[in-house]
Amino acid sequence: MSNLILLKKGDVKSGLFSKKVASEIKFYNDKIVASPMGWNRIFNNSDTVIYLQDMNRIRFTWRGIGYNISIQTMDKNYTISLIFDKLEVTKIVESYQNLIENGVQILEKSDSEIGRAHV
Repeated sequence: MSNLILLKKGDVKSGLFSKKVASEIKFYNDKIVASPMGWNRIFNNSDTVIYLQDMNRIRFTWRGIGYNISIQTMDKNYTISLIFDKLEVTKIVESYQNLIENGVQILEKSDSEIGRAHV
């Protein structure tokens, strides 16, 4: 079961040609959920959910005011634009990144162990 870690307001862009949607962004321990706010809810009322196990790469970029979090998955690239609480968000995103890296290492170890067992 997911635990809510942080709730922020910001913009979410879910692809190269998509436009930013003002959203309420919820950081959970195993996913990020972006719910459209205001008038955006009329045109797009579905939540954007990015699961931790689908994340391949996460990186921060600076912009004029605030910062962006770029999340790469197998299917799409997401950009979350935020303004405040960079330190708190950085800690959460680093924990996601650590879990992603550890998951990859665990998979690599199990694949190599399987290879050794067959030799």
